[in-house]
Formats: sequence, C-alpha cells, structure tokens
Amino acid sequence: MRILPTAAALALASLAARPVPAQEAEPRDWRLPFRSPQANLVPPEEMYAHLRPMYAIAQRAPAAKRHLEDGGFEVVDDPDWRREFEAFRQVRYDWGYLSLVLRESRHAPDRAVAFYAATFCPDPQYGLLLVEHIPGEPVRSLREEAFQRAIPCLAAWLPERNEGDLAAWRELKVGPAGERPPKPGEYSHALDPLPFLAMLDLDDAIDRRQALWFLARCSELRPEFGVECLERTRHAFPTLLDSGDAALREAAIDFVATVAPPATGAVPRDADPEAVRAWFAAVDHALFPPIRRISEGLVELHAGDDRDQLVAVARAGLADGTLVERATGRRHGGGAWRGLRIRALPEPLDRLGFAVGDALTAIDGVPIDSAETLLRILDRRAKPGAVFLVEYVAGAGDDRAIEFRVR
Repeated sequence: MRILPTAAALALASLAARPVPAQEAEPRDWRLPFRSPQANLVPPEEMYAHLRPMYAIAQRAPAAKRHLEDGGFEVVDDPDWRREFEAFRQVRYDWGYLSLVLRESRHAPDRAVAFYAATFCPDPQYGLLLVEHIPGEPVRSLREEAFQRAIPCLAAWLPERNEGDLAAWRELKVGPAGERPPKPGEYSHALDPLPFLAMLDLDDAIDRRQALWFLARCSELRPEFGVECLERTRHAFPTLLDSGDAALREAAIDFVATVAPPATGAVPRDADPEAVRAWFAAVDHALFPPIRRISEGLVELHAGDDRDQLVAVARAGLADGTLVERATGRRHGGGAWRGLRIRALPEPLDRLGFAVGDALTAIDGVPIDSAETLLRILDRRAKPGAVFLVEYVAGAGDDRAIEFRVR
C-alpha cells in the first residue's frame, strides 16, 4: 500500500529551518528542542478528514488488531479505519504542509495527527525529514508516541541501499540544481542526527532518555549511524554513564552497546562505575583510535596517549638509527630516488600505513635526506590542525603518498 506523493512534498527539504527577521544572526533550526508553536493554523482539512478518525481508531485499538505493513506503517483491523484509509489513498496530498503544522500549530492534537501521518509518507526521505521534527515537539507525551511510531518506518527506510550498476551511475547526467543519487550499494536515505543529539544537552533526564532510546533503536537498524552519533557526542558519555539517575545510566549503556565492537567484551549493566568507565574507554578506543587510518592515502592523528607514544617511539628510533637508513634506488618507471628506507616499524608506528622496505622521499615536496631532516620537518608541520603529505616509494618501486591530518 503506497500513497502517491505530490510535487508539494519537495517543499519539505526547505522547511527544516524557518526564515527569521534580518536582525537575527542565524536562522533557527526548528527541528531542535523545543519549539513554542503559537499559530492558529488550519491543517490540510481534506487530509485530516481521513487522518483524524484513523488516528482515533488506532489510539484505542488493542495490539491484536494492529499490524505493520512492509513499508513500516501501521494498519488497523477495523472496518472504519480501513474505509478511511482507502479514501485517504485516493487523494493526492500536500505532504510539505505537515512540516508547517508540526512547527507552527499551537493545537497539539493537530501536531499529533501530523506525526501519525508521517508514517504513511510515500517517499522515505520526506518521511525522514518529518521524523527529524520530533525533538522539537514541546509536549513530551507526543514526542514519546512519535518516536515509537517512527521506529517501524525507520526499520523499512534506514537499511535500504541503492541498487543499480556503478558504471551506469557514473554516466548519469545531473543538471546544475540537481545531485546524483547515492552510489549503488550505498544507503539510499539519510537521517540527520543533529536534532536528536541536541536532546542530550537538555536538563531533564527523561528527555535525554527519550533521545538515547531512539538513537539506540536507529543504531540497531544502521550501526554506522550509531557510530556517527557517538563520535559527535563522545565527550558527554562519561558523565551520562556515571549519572546518579539509574534509568539514564542504563539508557546510555544501551546506546553504546549497540555500536560496541565484540572485542570490547560484555556490556557491564550491573557492574560498578569503574568497570563501566573502563568498558566505555575500550569501546571509544576501538571505534575512534587516535591513530586512525581513514583510507589507503589518509591518516588522522588525534590527541591521546597513542599519539604521544607514536611521537616518543618515532623520536627515539630516529635518534638511534633503528627506524630508517639512507638509501637510493630506481622507481618502477625507471627514475632514481633518494631517501630514507624504513628498517623497522614498532608499535604504534605500524599503524601509519607504511611497510618495512618503503622509502620516505619527501614531505610536502621537501626532500628527505637524513633522519635529522625528517625530524626537523615534522617538528615544523606536525602541529594540531596541520595537514602534510608524505611521499614515499613502496618496496616494489611504485610512487605513493599518504596525507596526515593532525587533529
């Protein structure tokens, strides 16, 4: 059962932030907690004529009378509900107007119906934009209901990956105002974590628990989403995991557990605070190591004990001559090179992307002819915020390079 969208649904993409007076420095993001809707806004009556009775029936229907369709929306085994639903499906609707109802209407029941309607949205990306409005809902009970109703839809939307042929995707012609769809194999739809993460800064523990519960359920559906959320808010989790509110602490543990690598061990739900802190530190280090290989040609160096150890080991090894030796050779294409051949890569230098036998030849185009030169160049460049390119010749004679970013 799919409901045809209208062109007006395209307005959703531009309705997340409302225009503001010129004297305000930045537009307000109306998805963030919490809005203060004050408008006497008339909802789309043709749409609501069917949605209101559907919602009322769904509210009082026992669980045995409700089930989920493949698209994640709820169907009620009730003749009156089905009659309204069939009528609802026959009309084309302005889905974009629901965003306005959620942001502006002072009538809470109309906002509740708008959240209910979002579960029937035929286009997942527009539906996700409506879901992103949930944290801004000022009535806690409506937020809780909207969060719970959204999860079955997200179970259908978030895991979906784009199909198709990569070669055909590369041949797509996109106009100046357009953009390519996701690559084949990539996720088809995106959920912005910002409004949900903003709830973690609220004062009331129950509001933070709502956000953590929702983020945990989304992470179960798409673990990469959970990792992204944790990376953005990892600074807050030691406090959350040490909270005097047992329910909040359990919600924080539940969320972290959804993204914790198996090697970090069992979830310490009933353990003492010190064990919980140690578990989180292990999870944090496994997911976000200070020496982070982003790709074959990119390494990030984040502040931490690992980076400090990296610097110490490198300095000691360059000083005593155990790490590198002067060398010359010929590239795979025939040209000559001169630089420092790597003799050993003790931990943690083995995480930088080089191999024993590779020869370092230049940093940002400056030739490397000695360990002293290498140390001097690194001292100038390896500062927080720095980006530098290390050029080297691989053991087989191929020219390669790795970009390092110091965070």
